[in-house]
Amino acid sequence: QTAPSTPRQPHISNESLVTSENDIELTGRGLALEDIPALEELLRAGRVKRLNLAKNNLGDAGVAALAQALLRTSTQLEYLSLADNGVGESGGLAIVPIVQKQVDLHSLFLAKNNMGPKATAAILAANANRAQPMKGLCGLVLDGA
Repeated sequence: QTAPSTPRQPHISNESLVTSENDIELTGRGLALEDIPALEELLRAGRVKRLNLAKNNLGDAGVAALAQALLRTSTQLEYLSLADNGVGESGGLAIVPIVQKQVDLHSLFLAKNNMGPKATAAILAANANRAQPMKGLCGLVLDGA
């Protein structure tokens, strides 16, 4: 007999994640798509400037949901890390509105994802079209190597 499955508990709680009024540190917490609504509530509640979501399991769907959450809030990030989240091409394309709409964003970390040339080109083009292009755009592979 197998034990009855228990519902997955969110990996987000105010006590353990908000390192200051402006910073949310969620590196390596096992976050996935289903955690985005709780994250959106944190974004609505404060004046978050730094959001570190590196080393999670957001994947394409989670990053797309995060992009939509950012568009629904008044949050203007300065720093966002989505490094090592299993982001592919569709997730990379979902990042484009973040680059376009987050005008205060100056650092975006995307290392250790496999977004491919189409998403990479779209992110670079969105950055080039900003009034103030980001100088801290890190982790894009330009040649597919």
